[in-house]
Amino acid sequence: MKKIVNIICFFMVFLGAVGFSLAIYCSRVFFNNHGLINLIYLQTTTAFLAFLIQAGMRAGLRKEFLCGRQRIVNVVENYIIGIWVFIFPPLSIVSLLVMKNYYFPIISALNAILTLLIGLRLVQKNIVEACFYSVVLFFINFIAGGWCIYADYHSETASNVMIEVCALVIGMFFIKRPSSKLNYSKGMKLFVKISKKYWGMQVSSFLIVFSGYIFSQLILNIAQTQKEIIIIYSDAILISGIFTMILSRVMLLFEQRVVKSGRVEFYLWIIHGALLLLALLSCFVRGGNNNEMGLFFLLLLGLLGGYAIALISSFINENTRNIFLLWMNVIVVFQCIMFLLKYSGIWSDNWLYFVVLVNLFSLSCLLLIIYSFKGTAYIVNAGSNSENY
Repeated sequence: MKKIVNIICFFMVFLGAVGFSLAIYCSRVFFNNHGLINLIYLQTTTAFLAFLIQAGMRAGLRKEFLCGRQRIVNVVENYIIGIWVFIFPPLSIVSLLVMKNYYFPIISALNAILTLLIGLRLVQKNIVEACFYSVVLFFINFIAGGWCIYADYHSETASNVMIEVCALVIGMFFIKRPSSKLNYSKGMKLFVKISKKYWGMQVSSFLIVFSGYIFSQLILNIAQTQKEIIIIYSDAILISGIFTMILSRVMLLFEQRVVKSGRVEFYLWIIHGALLLLALLSCFVRGGNNNEMGLFFLLLLGLLGGYAIALISSFINENTRNIFLLWMNVIVVFQCIMFLLKYSGIWSDNWLYFVVLVNLFSLSCLLLIIYSFKGTAYIVNAGSNSENY
């Protein structure tokens, strides 16, 4: 019976990644694309802010767990769960008053916290709790997506307020606060130490998400004048969301085994090949003319590249981090230049293909090649049990 429950929970873990995607699907199929641009803006903005709020802590704590430092992971996790409610609701009020809720602090924070908890529970093989947090995350994001569709018919400001209020109510009700008395000073101390230890990973995470954010904003801007682009892009988001959801959850379950095997690079190549084949297959299944198929393929590959390059970032040794940061900066600078050219009016529609070709998947493959000449570029041993800094 326990095995059956674990199997059901494992598949329900995927729910956390499809809240926004299902809302996008509803907009496309049932509401004639109403609220689609607002939905994609909310999804990309929330993802960007969630990564900033996490400050690399999700990947850092996973590495700490893989190195056997469970006590440290528990203290920092309890600290994060204990303080969010005192920080982000006031920020949301400021955002509402100053920027008309142009940004969404509460839903972004809850996405950061819940994805952190889901990732840790999967690595810890606690499938039931991972399932619970995934269901909570699904409802937060799907309800927010529903309010975006509502805003296309009614008040956008009221919709933005309700997105934050609903997220706050769900978060306070379902995120379990620490039962024992929380040692805030110790939690903050360890939080800061882990942040410093994995500063390279934090910068890498920021660059990856910032690159994706700039890319999405550029596509949304182009879609203002080329309406067919937003349809292709939303389809690419739906497909990439499904693939990333499955791969990321499965990978978390086997992450410790991959590290212990000492064959990280081999598995990374397998995953990159699988992503390329999935993108090609999706392109032919979706169909369309040659121009549309080519654009969809490159957009989908670029979105999948965010997951691929994040995998490399999480597995490389910190003494090889500078190579990763160098090339990430190159692609971010390129995308920023394209973004500025679009906003300055110095833009040709043909440049869109150049933008989608120079994507995170291309960079991820380049980094795999570079690291293949660097010897032991990836972490290979999870046997250290020291919990001291």
